[in-house]
Amino acid sequence: MTTFVNLKIIVLGASHSGKTSMIKKYITDRFSFDPHTTTGVDFFVKQYKKLKLSIWDASGNKNYKTIVETYYNQMMGAIVVFDSTYESLICGEKWILSFLKINRLSVPIVLVSTKSDIDMFPGKRKATSEEIETFLNKYKIEYFIEVSSKNNNVCAPFEFLISEILNRDCILPKNILDKKTNHINRKRFWLPFSF
Repeated sequence: MTTFVNLKIIVLGASHSGKTSMIKKYITDRFSFDPHTTTGVDFFVKQYKKLKLSIWDASGNKNYKTIVETYYNQMMGAIVVFDSTYESLICGEKWILSFLKINRLSVPIVLVSTKSDIDMFPGKRKATSEEIETFLNKYKIEYFIEVSSKNNNVCAPFEFLISEILNRDCILPKNILDKKTNHINRKRFWLPFSF
């Protein structure tokens, strides 16, 4: 019998920060520009041999915050996206606080900086490395810089988050864990990347 794991993650952040483009690039391996913003929550799935990754793409619009929050308890991890600007980073912090207020503190969260391949937005200041470092230390989260849906590093935050979730045995089916070591038995569970 094949063991199957379903992981559920949510992608949060400001409107127009690149969340949907990043998800679509990860799912299809193609850049897809869509100027429309997400309304409420969209849903995507990436299927591997023995893993189904369910990705909730949350609207960054504050009018949908209450709707988005209803999904938090189901999530095993979160990716918070900001577009390299300080304003977007602060918005990302609000989403993290909202997520942590409702979800368990043990759920892994990853911060992702997008749109590094385009010119900065007029009138908006780029977040400094010191501001980002303070943010990371405050929330004890991992950071992926210069993620671009057009060409760069899109898989890394998802793969890291999957790895973090899988290394927490509470969500794994019992026959995936090696009884002696209590670690994932690689013969029973396969992913297309190593970790």
